[in-house]
Amino acid sequence: MNPTAFLSGRLTPKALSMWIVVFICLVCVSLLLATLWQVKQSADERLANARSAVFNIVRAAEQHATDTVRQADSTLKNIAERIEVDGWGGAAAAASFATDGPQRGGRGGRAGAVHL
Repeated sequence: MNPTAFLSGRLTPKALSMWIVVFICLVCVSLLLATLWQVKQSADERLANARSAVFNIVRAAEQHATDTVRQADSTLKNIAERIEVDGWGGAAAAASFATDGPQRGGRGGRAGAVHL
């Protein structure tokens, strides 16, 4: 390239063409980098949303399992208490139901509950 072309203030057609090509390449590279950055940001956001969704699902499953275990424990304790009070045999339970009715002798049992 001729050094006097820069000193005169005017570019030769060949130098002007070269600078136009360089400028267009820089614009293309900057657009490509901006697009890649946008794609990376979008992927990071999707990943964060997926992590949050998985965490919420795991927390809900854990809560459901805990509630199920508590309900089963409560039911088993209730059955054990009824067996302790009424006995294991069906005759004792039938006699208790026949004499006490569905309220289990006024001890605050639920109406219509099945007694063993």
